[in-house]
Amino acid sequence: MRTHSSNNSKPRDQELASLVKNFRPSMAVATLASTELDRDGYLKTWMLARLLAWMILDQPRKRRRSKRTGKRRIRRANANQVGLVVLASLIELGLQKTGFADAPADKSLVWLLRLFVVCKGFTGLQHRGGRAILALMKRKRTEREIQCVLRIIDYMCKFASQYSEHDSNFTIASAKVFVEDFYKEDQMGASKISKIWEKYKYASPYIFGASDLLEQLKTISTVDDLLSALRLVTDSEMKSIISRSAYAADILSRKAREIPRSHFKGVERAAPQVRPFTPEEVAVIGGIDRNKAIP
Repeated sequence: MRTHSSNNSKPRDQELASLVKNFRPSMAVATLASTELDRDGYLKTWMLARLLAWMILDQPRKRRRSKRTGKRRIRRANANQVGLVVLASLIELGLQKTGFADAPADKSLVWLLRLFVVCKGFTGLQHRGGRAILALMKRKRTEREIQCVLRIIDYMCKFASQYSEHDSNFTIASAKVFVEDFYKEDQMGASKISKIWEKYKYASPYIFGASDLLEQLKTISTVDDLLSALRLVTDSEMKSIISRSAYAADILSRKAREIPRSHFKGVERAAPQVRPFTPEEVAVIGGIDRNKAIP
């Protein structure tokens, strides 16, 4: 991602305003897949935090489209709020390292402060704090829903690697039935599984790509812990998240509508290592009732 000269603050402010007010998952893809770290990696950390919040918290039950353009409306309120909380934590971390007296000379810290102001600053923090957001992200119901989405994607990826894509069971409908029949202990019916998929399918490639990081969130209870976890994600790991997401988007878009494959133009695909179906899983697949499958 290109950056403007530090001597020209107006273009930088305009760029920051665009990043804040018009957050898009495709912008996160471009940032995290970039070969350059902007401002000591702060931009990538911030964007990764917003992307995680977006995929978990900003997926509505019913999707609305703009009356003017007909395009999908993307909710981003929680993504922006999490970004603001993370910015405040990054600024605190920077001040601890440099001290107040030397802060004006630290260009990265000045950049963070400017971004914080554009993001509504302390006024925005009054809306919802980090602890409330983390509690929302860790709700058991959300974890259960995310797990359901991952199982559907896992089915599709395994099927694509093991069988022909022309097989009648290489469908999202069959994947839903498989999840219902194989994971009976979860007691999730066909209707519930279908509703979960419809809610998260637009974000599903990202959920698959960031599944390992999402697993870590279950043990995070403070904003400091969240920031520490995000800061430990290396540049190559961020690229891997996007590459895996792109691979999942390719697979899912063959059989599902509204999968944002266009977000990953020019992104290198990385096929994950998926184990083949077990004999027990194959038996369940063989018994899938085509009439039971929900389209």
